[in-house]
Amino acid sequence: MDALFVGVLFLLFFYLGFGHVFFNGPKGIHFMRQTDSLSFASNFYRNSFDFFNPQLFNLKNDAGHAACEFPITYYLAAISYTIVGNKLFVLKFIHVILVYVGLFHAFKLSFLLLKDYVFSFLIGLTLFTATIFNYYSFNYLPDAAAFGLTLSGLYFAFNYFKNEKVKTLIIAFSYFTFAGLIKITYLTYPLAFLIVAFLLLLFKKNELLSKKNASRIFLYGSISLFLVLAWNAYMLYYNQKFHVSSFNTAPQPIWEMTNKNIKIVWDHLSEYWFSSYFANDVFHFILLVIVFQIIFIKKASIDLLFFVLILFLGNLAYLLLFFAQFKDHDYYFITFYPFFIILLISGINTIQRSSFQKIGTFVLKIIFIYVVINGIRFSKVELSNRFQLGIDDYSKAGLLIEKNKNAIKQLNLPDDSKFIIAPDLCQNGGLFFLNKSGWTIENTADISPESISYFKKEGADYLLLVSADQELIGESASYGNVILKTSDITILKLN
Repeated sequence: MDALFVGVLFLLFFYLGFGHVFFNGPKGIHFMRQTDSLSFASNFYRNSFDFFNPQLFNLKNDAGHAACEFPITYYLAAISYTIVGNKLFVLKFIHVILVYVGLFHAFKLSFLLLKDYVFSFLIGLTLFTATIFNYYSFNYLPDAAAFGLTLSGLYFAFNYFKNEKVKTLIIAFSYFTFAGLIKITYLTYPLAFLIVAFLLLLFKKNELLSKKNASRIFLYGSISLFLVLAWNAYMLYYNQKFHVSSFNTAPQPIWEMTNKNIKIVWDHLSEYWFSSYFANDVFHFILLVIVFQIIFIKKASIDLLFFVLILFLGNLAYLLLFFAQFKDHDYYFITFYPFFIILLISGINTIQRSSFQKIGTFVLKIIFIYVVINGIRFSKVELSNRFQLGIDDYSKAGLLIEKNKNAIKQLNLPDDSKFIIAPDLCQNGGLFFLNKSGWTIENTADISPESISYFKKEGADYLLLVSADQELIGESASYGNVILKTSDITILKLN
């Protein structure tokens, strides 16, 4: 059955259209953040693989230094570049492998707790009904990779209750640690596991957890938390040292927002993004499972129930702490997905323990099969719409530079030459496709003798205009000599 589930994952990958976009570069929603991630990987490859010295193409920070998430997937991509070349598919391929390994472990976790292959398959495939999950599973953003690592950690954590092997626990917290290092918000899950262990010990549920096993959980859990916090302390120090302004690394809690802005974010959550979280039928099914969970709560597994309640509180805290970010960052919702997996497992486990076990599980399976199949079909359509998004204001500079890459390549510009790109709303978009360090100017109105002079003093060698405005190009002639002019871009060598 394991091989069959892996085969289904493989088929869904192509059914959803990923085969058609396998070699495509960044495009569409969150183009800026996609090119930021690729910039980290490219600069490891260009700058001697110094893991604790991550850099971007944009030099607005001191020498391009910047840190955000633990750059393990970027570093692996950079190493892969030495073998296959600087190929755009590498980073998102690493991410999708981690995601699908996580889904496989979600399937294994479901069977571990439910002993039912039908439910296990369906729970493992539920996420494919979510457009956001599908879009970011094969993408350059690291959030989905952290999600996959979390699911793997959950499987081994629950498996530890069964086999009590130290090796299993170490593997669990290794997955949790890397997930938390990539995105600290995923610490919700190992923290919940630690709290459950404490509660089981407190209420003397020794048949589930002995003192010896609890002490092991606290030991390895503490090491995991320390490593994640240590990286984040280093990241904050690093960004402060190099005056980094590239990323927001602080919470944006709901209590610091005005009522008007809270309503705007809520409208985005509940209306604009809602259909991307899951197909509507999936939400109805989850609600149905919750109702059954409440009705038969006396039959519930105590450890699963503890875990669901603690995860609910943890995810609620996450929502409130980062509430402002949910307006424009749909991928922040991915953090909730492991909770939904555990919620489904817990609810179905409760129904299995109820007096209506036979007829209840049969009817639930029929409904679940319909919901998952219909949801995947719905998500395929929504995903196709995202793939078809064209050039927008954020991606314009980068994609037009990519379009003219052959003409730029023929200029044989020095590798260490530095560029000013204007206008470009992305801090690394155009620079990434140009594969050069430099600076960006967001608005043509900010292109002036003063700004160009400033960047020249900082070391700028060339000005690249992403504009067909002949008046702007003519005015810019005073800054240097035109060495390339196409219908999309103009490059000047600065005087």
